[in-house]
Amino acid sequence: LPLSLAYIGAVPRWLHDLKARDARVLLPLSWSLLLLVFFSIPHGKRDVYLMPVLPMLALAMAPYLADIAAARWLRLVAFSIALIGGLTIVSLGAWTWFGHPPIAERLIQQRELDGLVPQLWAMIVAIGSGFVASALWFRTRRGAQALLGGIAVLWLIWGLWAYPLLNDTSSAAGIMRRARELAGANTEIGLVAWKEQNLLMADGPVMEFGFKLPWGKQYMEAAQWLEQAPATRRIFILDQAMDIADNCIDKSKAVRVGHANRREWWLLGSDALVPGCVPTGKIGSEAGEEGEP
Repeated sequence: LPLSLAYIGAVPRWLHDLKARDARVLLPLSWSLLLLVFFSIPHGKRDVYLMPVLPMLALAMAPYLADIAAARWLRLVAFSIALIGGLTIVSLGAWTWFGHPPIAERLIQQRELDGLVPQLWAMIVAIGSGFVASALWFRTRRGAQALLGGIAVLWLIWGLWAYPLLNDTSSAAGIMRRARELAGANTEIGLVAWKEQNLLMADGPVMEFGFKLPWGKQYMEAAQWLEQAPATRRIFILDQAMDIADNCIDKSKAVRVGHANRREWWLLGSDALVPGCVPTGKIGSEAGEEGEP
């Protein structure tokens, strides 16, 4: 939004100009189709791979955008989305703030955001208020600007307010900082069942045992590595990988690091390893597969 609203008016024009082989439309749309085909080939797919298509679609829409934006139907639809959407967001923020619905409570617990509850719901109310204020300012005569103004408020608040609040639970920054605090400044941390951002955001000395190796093999190499210098080494491990090596880990001696990206992470010292043990659990996943961002 709001460019996607213009597709309704652009598609019939595209079809007409494609028949006429108008290069202004033919080239960017052909490029977009090729990109779509190319990124459909790999097994691992993420929505961000489609992002390069958007500027090409905007370019293909450029010859008609002024006429489409001036259409009465688009101005009314854009204004309605800004106003009704804004009121809905404000109501949702107020409901979660004062009503404590179960779905919101589960989200808070899963993300471990208990200390940020008032700020989160206030942020939602602020976003909705931005849409409503923009709609009332621009009115239906400038409905597209009303929606654009609301979206501008949304992204400003999301970038300046939401990201700082959610960064630790939506990235590996907080969990790796916490792991370093627990392990100690000079302790080397071995990564098991890790994601790229764990290594990227690690602070201090780290060791890894292969990104694409099965988790059980990573654990075996990490356990041998830990036993070589137990005083200055620790294993940082995903809870699911601990399940694979369940009979080899004394979980009562494992230290919980925290929750991030919907994943649970633990820290193991040599005292948590069962001597001479070999994991018997089945390999449930490959650490190198495409996963959650």
